[in-house]
Amino acid sequence: MTENNNRTGAHNDGHNSGRNDGRHDDNGRPPRSPELLPFTKDVMQATMPDRPHPQIEKFDGTTDAEHHLRNFVDSMAFYSKSDPVKCRAFSLSLKDEALEWYYTLPPNSIDSFHTVTTLFKRQFSANRRERMSAAELVNLKQGRDEPLRTFMRRYSEAAIRVKGVTHEFIINNLPNYLKLGFVSESLYAELPKTMEELQEKMTKFIKMEDQRHYRKKVEASIIEAKRDDQRSHDKGRNQRPLRRGPPVPLGLRYDHYAHLTVLREKVFEKALQTNLITVRKRRSPRDANGSKTCQFHDNQGHSTEGCQSLKDEIERLIRVRYLREFVKAETSQRGRSPKKIRRSPEPSR
Repeated sequence: MTENNNRTGAHNDGHNSGRNDGRHDDNGRPPRSPELLPFTKDVMQATMPDRPHPQIEKFDGTTDAEHHLRNFVDSMAFYSKSDPVKCRAFSLSLKDEALEWYYTLPPNSIDSFHTVTTLFKRQFSANRRERMSAAELVNLKQGRDEPLRTFMRRYSEAAIRVKGVTHEFIINNLPNYLKLGFVSESLYAELPKTMEELQEKMTKFIKMEDQRHYRKKVEASIIEAKRDDQRSHDKGRNQRPLRRGPPVPLGLRYDHYAHLTVLREKVFEKALQTNLITVRKRRSPRDANGSKTCQFHDNQGHSTEGCQSLKDEIERLIRVRYLREFVKAETSQRGRSPKKIRRSPEPSR
């Protein structure tokens, strides 16, 4: 490096020394920044504002590059109008792959913010989302089995990409994109007046649909569990006939209960996982003991182990042959007549 510097110094002592005025080198380029950064010396010597830079969502190299540039420029408008300041602050809005790209920029390659935007767009131009026309948005339809939540997410992303689309257009045409049914008919009957009202209605419809799907799933699980139980009973039908009594109505207490091998709380967790039991939420009494909680009622005042309602519900399920794996073996003999003891005849006198 010393040898190269000596050669450069000797070269500048000649007739070309007048060209190096501190703003350009012998090849006509701006002087190179002494830092390991891609900026020229003029950019590096710019005075940065004595206040924190604006917080900008960082670009990772996978989203729309032009959208990120617009956000950056808008944020910097309240921070500084200086072109060199924007150059040096831009790296603070990058992360992951985009920041790695920034580190590969050669020194002395950035002399203005225009250069930054040019290189940035060229690198991440493939991320730019194609604009949609209003006609393409009209052709967007909800699938026959597509959940409302999924379709609304897809529709919202598409509407953002349509240039010039108005709120009135979205409100008036959304019912046409939905499949025939309760939601589309409700919107037809009474169109929302504002986007806020439309969003509130769609949120309610989505919650209603989610709840309906959840109930169907629970019911299907219970039906399948009953079928599995029936199939297991059918296999042993030839060995021993099943004795199945009618279910005892809820709310009635039993005169005796099965002896369990584990805590009632563990049995409740298993029944909850297999959808045999659902949580029956109740309000806690005003003078409830906060140290005791019941998972079955999701409240305070008594424990899960001491909950009489849960005790009755578990007994009901056991009597219709559910949760039998938690019953002690000796309780299966309940209801049988005691065996008679055969006595040997007394010796004759």
